[in-house]
Amino acid sequence: PKTLYDPYYGYRRQAEWDDHGEAYPWSMDGPDIWYLLRIREPGTYKIGMYFFNKDGHYSSNRMRDYSVEIYSSLQNWKMTEWSQYKSSEWQNYSKYAESLVSKSSPLAKFRVRDFWGGVHKQFVVSGQGYYFVKIDRNYCFNTILSSVSIDRLHGKPTYEEKMKFGIPCLPNAYYDPPPLPKVYETANGHRIGLLWKSLDDKYAIRGGIEMQRKNRIAAYQAAIAYSEEEDNVKQLAEALKWYLNQWDEYQRREWKAFMKRGHEKFIHRIPEQREVIEMYEKRKK
Repeated sequence: PKTLYDPYYGYRRQAEWDDHGEAYPWSMDGPDIWYLLRIREPGTYKIGMYFFNKDGHYSSNRMRDYSVEIYSSLQNWKMTEWSQYKSSEWQNYSKYAESLVSKSSPLAKFRVRDFWGGVHKQFVVSGQGYYFVKIDRNYCFNTILSSVSIDRLHGKPTYEEKMKFGIPCLPNAYYDPPPLPKVYETANGHRIGLLWKSLDDKYAIRGGIEMQRKNRIAAYQAAIAYSEEEDNVKQLAEALKWYLNQWDEYQRREWKAFMKRGHEKFIHRIPEQREVIEMYEKRKK
């Protein structure tokens, strides 16, 4: 369950970026993991990273302890996600990137340790542009990272959001969050809706993050309290529960059934995948 779920293949799959620090002396500073992140549109975004020390319960694999830093880049790199580079070009590029950030202070930083159980770490950035993220090996065994994600918190919808989340081989199959209903017909729904939407404008202000979770839970609790009296507030409570990442058992079963249909369609369309999955199942046994 700690392994990330791949919605395209329809099962959990262990994968990671790895700097192969185990091939270097422990006393060496590096190699580290770096990535360059581009925010295309104005707004406020949450940059998420998931760390999972899959084999961290024995041997030197337990010795993973990182410091992570994020830097703002003033340079327009004119890069696309489809750019292809030779390894030698990447080495020169990495050295240049590190020389740039070494002359500035990080916007934020955190530490990652004891993550056999999996841990999510998140930054909030405001404004479009380029950001460098450095995951420092910190003189430990090696550096690994399972995923990077970007969530829009405030601002106009991005190009990727218009694509929706779906399964390529399952036509018209989407699993999007429930829409926030129009709740202004009643006084209770109006107050809850105003509180929720007013928080959207507070992400980018200093200290705004601290107020988010606490006040959004208060809005959800109020919606639950009035949901038995008013249907539209009940719909609002269901929507707020999604945005607070609170799923009940029914939603989990619904999600698994949805992904199972997509998985079956996928392996029917690409038979080679069935062979890979069967081999994977044998390995598990």
